[in-house]
Amino acid sequence: MKALKEQHPLLYKISTIMDSQFKILGISFGWDFILGLLPFYGNVATTLISLFTVVYAAFHGVSAVVLFRMLLNISVDMIITAIPVLGNLGDIFWQANAKNYRIMDNYLVNSKRTIRRSIAANIAILGCYFGIIIAIFYVLYRLTVWLIHLF
Repeated sequence: MKALKEQHPLLYKISTIMDSQFKILGISFGWDFILGLLPFYGNVATTLISLFTVVYAAFHGVSAVVLFRMLLNISVDMIITAIPVLGNLGDIFWQANAKNYRIMDNYLVNSKRTIRRSIAANIAILGCYFGIIIAIFYVLYRLTVWLIHLF
């Protein structure tokens, strides 16, 4: 992670402040968790701060595949934090800012490898999203059939 910290110290600061500034009982967390406790506005604020890293990376020529992976990390973070109470605890373990920082650092060291890994990660995350959507529609379908049979 040395390459990114030296070339782009602002990204290191954002990642550290948002995801690992504090440590209690060996668990690190940052302002992403704390602000996420504020309903709606906290999650909006932390998402906007997370998007800064993606915009910064785009302006510095990072591949579109890698940028998409970074956006998917943020979207997973948004979905996790949308779950009341448990989502905020899940936010401690996902840490999208730290993930995106490592992705960008790896991109500076070996861009081709990072692009290959990003393609695989994008497929995996999108596959999970589609699986969840299909499961939701199936449950809604079964619920509708059940309700129709009641009458």
